[in-house]
Amino acid sequence: MKISTILSALTVLGTVNPVRAVNAKNIVFNIEGCPDSAPVCIFQLGQKASLEVSFKTISTFNSTHLTMSGRYGPSRVPIPLIPTEACDTWGLQCPSEAGAQQTLKIEVPIPRKGWLRGRFEFQMKLYDGKQHLLLCKTFPVEI
Repeated sequence: MKISTILSALTVLGTVNPVRAVNAKNIVFNIEGCPDSAPVCIFQLGQKASLEVSFKTISTFNSTHLTMSGRYGPSRVPIPLIPTEACDTWGLQCPSEAGAQQTLKIEVPIPRKGWLRGRFEFQMKLYDGKQHLLLCKTFPVEI
Protein backbone atom coordinates (compact mmCIF):
# COMPACT_ATOMS: atom_id res chain seq x y z
CA MET A 1 0.00 0.00 0.00
CA LYS A 2 1.33 3.42 -0.93
CA ILE A 3 2.15 6.00 1.75
CA SER A 4 -0.15 8.54 0.04
CA THR A 5 -3.06 6.08 0.28
CA ILE A 6 -2.44 5.58 3.99
CA LEU A 7 -2.20 9.33 4.60
CA SER A 8 -5.40 9.93 2.62
CA ALA A 9 -7.19 7.28 4.64
CA LEU A 10 -5.97 8.81 7.89
CA THR A 11 -7.15 12.26 6.77
CA VAL A 12 -10.62 10.92 6.01
CA LEU A 13 -10.69 9.01 9.28
CA GLY A 14 -10.03 12.26 11.11
CA THR A 15 -13.45 13.58 10.09
CA VAL A 16 -15.29 10.58 11.46
CA ASN A 17 -13.38 10.60 14.72
CA PRO A 18 -16.18 10.15 17.23
CA VAL A 19 -16.58 12.29 20.29
CA ARG A 20 -14.91 10.50 23.17
CA ALA A 21 -17.32 10.68 26.05
CA VAL A 22 -16.39 9.83 29.59
CA ASN A 23 -19.17 11.43 31.62
CA ALA A 24 -21.65 12.27 28.86
CA LYS A 25 -23.92 10.42 26.43
CA ASN A 26 -26.22 11.10 23.45
CA ILE A 27 -23.64 13.51 22.03
CA VAL A 28 -24.29 15.53 18.88
CA PHE A 29 -21.30 17.53 17.60
CA ASN A 30 -21.69 20.18 14.90
CA ILE A 31 -19.22 22.60 13.31
CA GLU A 32 -20.96 25.39 11.42
CA GLY A 33 -20.23 25.22 7.70
CA CYS A 34 -18.53 21.84 7.97
CA PRO A 35 -20.68 18.87 6.92
CA ASP A 36 -19.90 15.46 8.39
CA SER A 37 -18.89 14.26 4.92
CA ALA A 38 -16.14 16.91 4.54
CA PRO A 39 -12.62 15.46 4.83
CA VAL A 40 -11.45 18.63 6.62
CA CYS A 41 -13.15 21.71 8.10
CA ILE A 42 -12.15 25.01 6.49
CA PHE A 43 -11.66 27.91 8.93
CA GLN A 44 -11.14 31.37 7.42
CA LEU A 45 -8.69 33.91 8.80
CA GLY A 46 -10.49 36.88 10.36
CA GLN A 47 -13.64 34.81 11.00
CA LYS A 48 -15.02 32.89 13.96
CA ALA A 49 -15.37 29.12 14.01
CA SER A 50 -18.66 28.05 15.63
CA LEU A 51 -18.91 24.68 17.34
CA GLU A 52 -21.94 23.24 19.09
CA VAL A 53 -22.08 20.11 21.23
CA SER A 54 -25.31 18.77 22.73
CA PHE A 55 -25.08 16.01 25.30
CA LYS A 56 -26.73 14.43 28.30
CA THR A 57 -24.73 14.45 31.53
CA ILE A 58 -23.98 11.23 33.38
CA SER A 59 -22.73 12.84 36.58
CA THR A 60 -23.43 16.09 38.40
CA PHE A 61 -21.12 19.10 38.13
CA ASN A 62 -21.03 22.63 39.50
CA SER A 63 -18.41 24.12 37.18
CA THR A 64 -16.53 23.23 34.02
CA HIS A 65 -13.25 23.91 32.27
CA LEU A 66 -12.97 24.06 28.47
CA THR A 67 -9.72 23.68 26.51
CA MET A 68 -8.93 23.82 22.82
CA SER A 69 -5.64 23.09 21.15
CA GLY A 70 -4.20 22.62 17.70
CA ARG A 71 -1.61 20.10 16.65
CA TYR A 72 0.78 21.11 13.92
CA GLY A 73 3.32 18.36 13.35
CA PRO A 74 4.48 17.00 16.71
CA SER A 75 3.54 20.15 18.65
CA ARG A 76 0.21 20.79 20.39
CA VAL A 77 -0.48 24.49 20.88
CA PRO A 78 -3.23 25.81 23.20
CA ILE A 79 -5.90 27.94 21.56
CA PRO A 80 -6.92 30.71 23.95
CA LEU A 81 -10.56 30.71 25.02
CA ILE A 82 -11.63 33.44 27.40
CA PRO A 83 -13.09 32.50 29.74
CA THR A 84 -12.38 28.78 29.98
CA GLU A 85 -15.39 28.31 32.28
CA ALA A 86 -18.17 26.97 30.04
CA CYS A 87 -21.01 27.50 32.50
CA ASP A 88 -23.19 30.40 31.34
CA THR A 89 -20.51 31.89 29.03
CA TRP A 90 -20.52 29.01 26.55
CA GLY A 91 -24.10 27.90 27.19
CA LEU A 92 -23.86 25.23 29.88
CA GLN A 93 -26.25 25.51 32.80
CA CYS A 94 -24.54 24.98 36.15
CA PRO A 95 -24.95 23.37 38.54
CA SER A 96 -26.02 20.39 36.46
CA GLU A 97 -27.71 17.26 37.68
CA ALA A 98 -27.00 13.82 36.22
CA GLY A 99 -29.22 13.22 33.19
CA ALA A 100 -29.56 16.91 32.29
CA GLN A 101 -29.51 17.88 28.62
CA GLN A 102 -26.78 20.47 27.95
CA THR A 103 -25.66 22.44 24.89
CA LEU A 104 -22.18 23.90 24.62
CA LYS A 105 -21.80 26.68 22.02
CA ILE A 106 -18.25 27.88 21.32
CA GLU A 107 -17.02 30.63 19.03
CA VAL A 108 -13.30 30.51 18.37
CA PRO A 109 -11.80 33.62 16.76
CA ILE A 110 -9.39 32.88 13.92
CA PRO A 111 -7.27 36.08 13.80
CA ARG A 112 -5.78 37.32 10.54
CA LYS A 113 -2.33 37.62 12.15
CA GLY A 114 -0.46 35.19 14.34
CA TRP A 115 -1.92 31.93 12.99
CA LEU A 116 -0.11 29.47 10.77
CA ARG A 117 -1.84 28.41 7.60
CA GLY A 118 -2.20 24.77 6.69
CA ARG A 119 -3.80 21.62 8.08
CA PHE A 120 -4.09 21.11 11.80
CA GLU A 121 -5.69 18.69 14.19
CA PHE A 122 -7.97 20.64 16.54
CA GLN A 123 -8.96 19.16 19.88
CA MET A 124 -11.68 20.33 22.25
CA LYS A 125 -11.92 18.97 25.81
CA LEU A 126 -14.54 19.69 28.44
CA TYR A 127 -13.80 18.90 32.09
CA ASP A 128 -15.98 19.19 35.16
CA GLY A 129 -14.87 21.26 38.16
CA LYS A 130 -13.01 18.25 39.59
CA GLN A 131 -10.98 17.94 36.35
CA HIS A 132 -12.81 14.77 35.27
CA LEU A 133 -13.09 14.62 31.48
CA LEU A 134 -16.70 15.00 30.31
CA LEU A 135 -16.00 14.79 26.58
CA CYS A 136 -13.28 15.19 23.98
CA LYS A 137 -13.44 15.75 20.21
CA THR A 138 -10.57 15.85 17.73
CA PHE A 139 -11.14 17.01 14.15
CA PRO A 140 -9.05 18.12 11.14
CA VAL A 141 -9.00 21.81 10.19
CA GLU A 142 -7.47 23.76 7.34
CA ILE A 143 -6.79 27.48 7.71
